[in-house]
This record gives sequence, C-alpha cells and structure tokens, in this order.
Amino acid sequence: MQKTLTLLIIILTSSIIYSQQQMNNPGFEEWEEIGFGPDIIEPIHWSSIKSSDDPILNGMAPVVLERSEDAHSGNYSIKLTNIATLGIVATGTTSNGRFHPNLNPDLAYVYTDIEDDRWHTAITDKPDSLTGWYKCNPEVNDFATVKFILHKGADSIPSNEMNHIAIAYIELPSNNIDVWTRFSTPFVYSSDDNPQYILSVITSGNGTEAISGSTAHFDDIELIYNGSSVDELTINKLDVYQEYNNLIIGFPANVSNELDLEIRNISGQKLISTSINRSSSNNIDVGSLKSGLYIVSAVNEQNMYLSKVMIVK
Repeated sequence: MQKTLTLLIIILTSSIIYSQQQMNNPGFEEWEEIGFGPDIIEPIHWSSIKSSDDPILNGMAPVVLERSEDAHSGNYSIKLTNIATLGIVATGTTSNGRFHPNLNPDLAYVYTDIEDDRWHTAITDKPDSLTGWYKCNPEVNDFATVKFILHKGADSIPSNEMNHIAIAYIELPSNNIDVWTRFSTPFVYSSDDNPQYILSVITSGNGTEAISGSTAHFDDIELIYNGSSVDELTINKLDVYQEYNNLIIGFPANVSNELDLEIRNISGQKLISTSINRSSSNNIDVGSLKSGLYIVSAVNEQNMYLSKVMIVK
C-alpha cells in the first residue's frame, strides 16, 4: 500500500509540473511555408520580418531565419543571421508575436496581437526563469539577445512597460560559442498582477546596433517553474537602498566569494556592471541614472540575489 501511495504521489506531482504552461513549438521542430516561394518557411507559432504586418515590406525583407539540422535535440533548431539590406542591417530575429517593421530600426517593434491567435501566446502561469540552448558566432562588438515579457492586455517590445508583469532578459557572449550551451535567466516581476500573454524577441545581434554577419542558433526554449528543475540557481533577495547618488549593497551573509552585480532598467537594458565582495564598501554610483524603477542582480555559480529599487533624484 505504501509503494502504491508513493507512486501515486510521483504521478500526480509529474502531472502538475508538466501541465504548467510552455511556449508553443519550443524546439522549433514544426515549420510551414509563409509565401514568397516554397523555400520561405518559418517555425509554426514563431515569426520574422518576412511575415510582418506590412505586406509591402515583407516582399523586400531579407530572410533572417532558417531551419537548421544542427539541433540540440530533435531534428531542427532555428538559425538567425544579421543581413545588410537597403542600407541598414536587418537583425536576425524571431518572435512569437508579430513584427511591425520600419526602414528606421528605432521605430520597429514586435507586438502581441490579442485579436489574432496566430500572433499571441496566452499564459496565466508565473514562471520563475527561462532557459534554452544556443550556439553563436557574433561579429566583433556584437552579441545575441533573448528577451521574454509577461504582460496583460496589448503590449510590445520595445514598449512603455505599463502592462509589463515580468521580464526575463539575457545578453549572450560576444565571442564564438560553437558547442550547444545552456542559458538561464530569471523572470523579474515588477507587478503582482496575473499575466495574460507572453511575448518574446530572440536575436542574433544587438538590436538596432547589430552588425552584418552575426549568427546564432537556438533550441529547446523552456519556462521553469518553482520545483520543476533542480538545476536552477537559488534565487534570494538582495538588500539594496539608496543614499544620495549611491546604491548601498548589503553583501549576503552566506557568501564568501565575489558576486557579479548588474543594474538594469525594467526593459532589461544593462546599465551598470561591476563586482562586489565582502571586503569592499559596495557603494555603487548611480548618479548617471534617471529617477525610476531598476532591477539589481548579483550572482555567482551557486546563487542569484535580486532586488527592485526605486531611484529618486
């Protein structure tokens, strides 16, 4: 009887874990033709500038993503490539939302189209972190990025962030990584509201500053929930407070070695990067930052410490 009860608990626990919401087609195994000829394909539930909301630009847009047989698992991965065209560099990028392109890259964005289920992914769960596998070959001074936001109502990337619930963002290395490597980054919550949608942008280059020729492969995107993985970093609260134009960082009591510290705005943009340790004062000069909400993270190989802080000038 005891063995039967234990087995039932394991089955129920596994069912709960695997019923938690995930991205559609997270391993990029399923592809479909999108027009412009039989060779123009995109992964189902993912899109690019070739399937944007501007039919005129769609025809002129370069193909910045392709199906690759170099996969971490399964048969395929997605390969993104930065391509120079029309005097600008089109960043290799994909999203589960829809692209709104512009010849001025600063005016382009991706968005959740809440009226059309081809261009949105509903999610009401609250994942703790985001993981996936990648290879990258960036040009000098370039790097691939991964950004996911949980939000309610209509939203886009970039956006005014009013509907943001949480953000997960990571910049991948600026050097060549030619073996499949796992990335992991936490969702940082800025609101206690429940999300309605998840929106992503995955790139092979640094947004509007991307450099032609950079490439990146991605595979097996996964949302991690509390208790669903034993491989994640332990996430703890970081003690942070402002004193004039400095942030005072309380070094964690149970950490003996150095921590890498970053300060980002709530769009995920990294503004300050440094290191802290127990023997230093750990006063971080934020005089260059505007008033607003920021995310402070400190990490080593075992732990991640996070805090939201409102900087007031």
